[in-house]
Order: sequence, then C-alpha cells, then structure tokens
Amino acid sequence: KDRAWNMYHHVLCAGGKYVGEIHAICQRLDRTNPLLVMRMFAVVVQRVVFEGMSVRDAMRVFCNFSHSPWSSPDEAPVLMLISKAIATCPDIHTIHPTFHDSIARTLFTTDNYRLLNGVIQHNASHISPVSDLLVYVNRQVANASQSATAIQIGEASIDLARLPAALSELGDMHTAAGTGLLIVIHNANHSCRPNAAAVSTDNSDNVTLIAQRPISTGEEISISYIDEDSLTDVRERRRVLKDKYLFDCWCERCVRELGHKKT
Repeated sequence: KDRAWNMYHHVLCAGGKYVGEIHAICQRLDRTNPLLVMRMFAVVVQRVVFEGMSVRDAMRVFCNFSHSPWSSPDEAPVLMLISKAIATCPDIHTIHPTFHDSIARTLFTTDNYRLLNGVIQHNASHISPVSDLLVYVNRQVANASQSATAIQIGEASIDLARLPAALSELGDMHTAAGTGLLIVIHNANHSCRPNAAAVSTDNSDNVTLIAQRPISTGEEISISYIDEDSLTDVRERRRVLKDKYLFDCWCERCVRELGHKKT
C-alpha cells in the first residue's frame, strides 16, 4: 500500500467516483487499458507535483519503452474521467496552485493518451495472479497424505479426481486478470526460443522472471511476446509480431526455420 501511495495512488485517492466510471467502461470494452493509462497519468502527475520533476522527465519512464500512438474506443470520455479523478486530489492544488493551467492542459491530451495506450499495446502483457482460494487449495493438496482421495475445502469434501472440474465450476473465482507494464521484464527483447518467462506465482501484482533453460554468463535474457508454442509456422509467427509489435523477428529460431524452408 505504501508503494502504491508513493507511486500513483496519492493523486487518485479522492477520485473514486470517476475511477468507478472508468472501471465500468473497461468492463464494457473487456479491456483494462484505460485503468492502466489512468495509473500512468497519475505516476506522471505525482512525480511533477510531489517530486518537482518536469513533465518531460516524468514521462520518460514510459517513453523509454517501444511505442507508437494507439487509438481506442471511448478514449475521449476516458481521458475526461482521468483528468477529473486526478483533479479531485486536494493536495495537488495546495502544492501546485497553477496545476490546471500550467500542467493539466498540456498533459491530458488525446496525443498523450494515445502515446501511453501505445506503450501498453506494444509492451504490456496480461497478468493472471492466482487467487487466495487457489493458494489455499494447493496448500490442502500439498498437505494431504499420499493415500488421500479427497481434500477438505471449508465444509465441503472434494474428491481429488474431480478437483479440476470443481475449480472449473467456480469460473473466475479462482483466478484474477489484468494488464501489467513492468520496467525490467517488458524491456526484455523477444525470442521465439526464449530463455526466460514471466509468471505470476502468488496473489499479488508481483511477476517473476524464471529461466526456461540454463543461461550463460553474458547471454541476453529474452522472453516471448506471443504464444510461440502454438504458432509453429514461422511466417505466421513473424506476421503476428509484425502486426502487433511492429518489428520483423530475426531470432535464432526464425532464422533457422526460414533457412530450412528456403532450401
């Protein structure tokens, strides 16, 4: 909570009404981008108002990612709600009386919204942390004896043989989903034969980078931006990467498979 407060929440703490409206738009669009863009704007404002940075320097943490503008439905009303949510923070106007005229007018623009949205589209990834329920179930399974045929979940006894089906019946109750933009992980380059993967291992916003195979000293750490295992055709993989991430993949695997197809 302290980290969130110091990073972005200070400027959003009083804007709950508008944040709720943005959340409703996200549900309708089935996309979490607006909420993440809101946090990105809040990070910039927090650094400008409370840390004395310039807008340009405060934006740099996001502009260091690969990016190009990305428009989206409802960006105009979302941008208006973001500016209202941030403007409700009383400390902003106490510390920076000219905030509205000197910063807000130039920061909350369609171009900046599309810039930040583009950073998300080209760099961020889905994050699906396990829920407390799934952590509890895993602990019950781990503690069960080898001869056990069922585990106790609350007052219910669940047959281990039908545990996957039971969890499936719970639907989204045992998982969460969102979008994350992580400075270290999402600055890693792509490879269709990655040596690392980003995974969520607990019920938090933490993402862990795990080696997929031995990594030599000095070897670049790479992750996959796509589901490279399901996209077995090299041309299809390269098309997906080109369409979404705007680059031609020349990783070791693609070079090998393209060469094989040319012979």
